[in-house]
Amino acid sequence: MGFNKKIRIGIILAITFVLIVQTMMPAYAAKLIVLRRTAYTQHEKGLLIDIRTLVRNAPAPSLPDVRAANFTLVGTYVDTGSNTEWNTIAKFVKQVHAAGMRAFVMMGPPQLLDYQLAPQWVKKAATVGADVVELDELVGNLDFTKDQLLSVIDAGLAANRGLQFIVTEFEYPNHALSNAFEWTASYPSVRVANDDYVTIDYIDLEVQLAQQYQKIPLTWLIFSKGSADYECYLHLTDWIAYTQQKNVDALFFFVDPWGDWQTQWPLAASF
Repeated sequence: MGFNKKIRIGIILAITFVLIVQTMMPAYAAKLIVLRRTAYTQHEKGLLIDIRTLVRNAPAPSLPDVRAANFTLVGTYVDTGSNTEWNTIAKFVKQVHAAGMRAFVMMGPPQLLDYQLAPQWVKKAATVGADVVELDELVGNLDFTKDQLLSVIDAGLAANRGLQFIVTEFEYPNHALSNAFEWTASYPSVRVANDDYVTIDYIDLEVQLAQQYQKIPLTWLIFSKGSADYECYLHLTDWIAYTQQKNVDALFFFVDPWGDWQTQWPLAASF
């Protein structure tokens, strides 16, 4: 092979390499940039419907009625993680979208016990079309480290670059709420919500931390009897008034399969 021919081949290969790199760069750069760019700035009025309510077809407010009550975000949670259950969740997500609202999937203890399971469930939630994944007390109850929490979020973003997250925590005794704000500060797609149903003053802490980390404050209000007689449940009118006074978005827990939700539903609906 002549010297000049070798030079021509070398030039052709070099140009080809540059073209390939230029072709690949936008896709690669997009992954790096988009993962943390989608800002969660929507104001929300959310409602959780127990997965058992859906599976059993138990009484629940109709999605058109929920939409008429100005709810913007409606979701359910992962319980067994079976294929049948995920099919139910996928169908529910489509129904929520058809009713003109956004859908979330909640996951956390006691159903979620294995750290390795969290990324799988988050990816599955993204696959079935969830707009938001709610990570419930992974820091406060499961002692997730910062790296573990962020790796779960990154797994969801890798599956759907537009996915958004609500990280729900309580403050006492291990500062999980404060940690959640600090750890996710560089993730515009993540909001942090307070779910202390005992001390109303933690709504103030939520507001303070949200301002510090430039987030929109968000709190859970329990309107259906849960595992205890929480102050929020017993004095829901006062808690709703306080939340409104502080201009905080609210998520309402929950439409249970036993029908207890019906007693205070008018308060939640009128928020």
